[in-house]
Amino acid sequence: MADKNIVDKNFTKWSSNEIAAFIQSRENLGNYAELFQKHKIDGAVAHRLTDADLKEMGVVAVGDRHRILGALESLRHAKSQQDREKNSVGGRRGFVLDVLAQVLLNVLRVMHRR
Repeated sequence: MADKNIVDKNFTKWSSNEIAAFIQSRENLGNYAELFQKHKIDGAVAHRLTDADLKEMGVVAVGDRHRILGALESLRHAKSQQDREKNSVGGRRGFVLDVLAQVLLNVLRVMHRR
């Protein structure tokens, strides 16, 4: 798992215990592991939690909700960056494939003319 200042790029695969441990390590909160387990909050959904979700889960203290949301903000940021990187790599790959396809078509045209 990630340390305090670095978010693991694979946080979407974290268990509810790992998400709770991450939040606790970031914000020195009480143990919310049981609550995250009960509500099946794992890495795949944690970055989408809202204040209303936390309230519905039973996080009563407003300060705790804000601290949890602050910790989750780093996951949201990492997820956005991960998505941008994925799209960027995919975009470049698509561009390269388009260029190669054009080169191949041109070669085939030249060969056909002969």
